[in-house]
Amino acid sequence: MKPLKTDRTMLSYVILSIITFGIYDLYFRYKLIKDINLVCEDDGKHTSGVIVLIVLSLLTFGIYGYVWNYKVGERINEQAHKRDVVVNINGMIMLLCTASLGFGFFIAMFGLIKSMNKLCDDYNRENGMGGSPRPRPEGAKPKKAKKAA
Repeated sequence: MKPLKTDRTMLSYVILSIITFGIYDLYFRYKLIKDINLVCEDDGKHTSGVIVLIVLSLLTFGIYGYVWNYKVGERINEQAHKRDVVVNINGMIMLLCTASLGFGFFIAMFGLIKSMNKLCDDYNRENGMGGSPRPRPEGAKPKKAKKAA
């Protein structure tokens, strides 16, 4: 199994989306959804894919896109709490940012990208695929590594 991507950036997302006339956005979301479903697999939920997102957004005149953003934000926030990872995103922030005019969408995507980078890093570390060392509270002793069976 390959480590999950932890170096996504807002700048590359915006530039590649512009250069490819939005096609990169679809690919980006596809990969992000795969990572969300993998990192959050223990919660029993499933984030719908890009095709479902597009079709239902068209059928509901865009409303499903807001619902999808809310659910993704909540799912990431819940997983972050389980993993004791600090993220600055939740369903309401995603909903309010994407519903606002102007740069709200970019703020939501920035938060989503940063949060998923952190969760993917934690997932990689948990599964022995690298990851950056986690800062420990002062005086805390390091956890012993799990022995492979």
